[in-house]
Amino acid sequence: MNIFDNLAELHKYIKKHRRAKEICLVVVTKQRSLDEIKEAIGAGAVHLGENRVQEAEKRQQAIAANVHWHMIGRLQSNKVKLAVQLFEYLHSIGSMKLAELVSKEAGKQGKKVKIFLQVNVSGEGSKQGFSEEEVIKVLPALKKLPHLDILGLMTMAPHAEAEKTRPVFKKLALLKEKLGLKHLSMGMSNDYQVALEEGADFIRIGTKVFARG
Repeated sequence: MNIFDNLAELHKYIKKHRRAKEICLVVVTKQRSLDEIKEAIGAGAVHLGENRVQEAEKRQQAIAANVHWHMIGRLQSNKVKLAVQLFEYLHSIGSMKLAELVSKEAGKQGKKVKIFLQVNVSGEGSKQGFSEEEVIKVLPALKKLPHLDILGLMTMAPHAEAEKTRPVFKKLALLKEKLGLKHLSMGMSNDYQVALEEGADFIRIGTKVFARG
């Protein structure tokens, strides 16, 4: 299998289980070479996800392609200015303070940023994000921030067998409905099938795309 075949297989699976036009496949390019990224773009990837702001800056300078960039890793406050410059989507807004910083910086840059609110559904201490109670409480204030387009919710599932992630994805989907939001960013290479079944419409896939053999 190569990158072209891997992407074709993913799109075939998505089309079989959900209407493909409803799903945004974000190809995660962290730790991948420029040649691999260019190969993925040549194979049809149009949404690329990066974990580090400065790494993304180097890659965007080297890859002159009409693609959409997603920040999917933890965003530090001192990287907000550059992140707002570089990314169309920010998936990891996990505090009111960070949301306010992003909105303020987006205003300075004359733009509106598409964001997901990261929710720590599993309650793991190693995970970032709002608790379920927090996000319910602060959403009205978040919606008043003028330079944010709140698309929906994002979560990171525990590292476990795919089926064991289902309760986390199900809980996030229920929370999204409760809050009246539209989109769910959840699911990676090891559990995207379960995430799709539970309503994900943004999936973040790296290993499955770039695997060789």
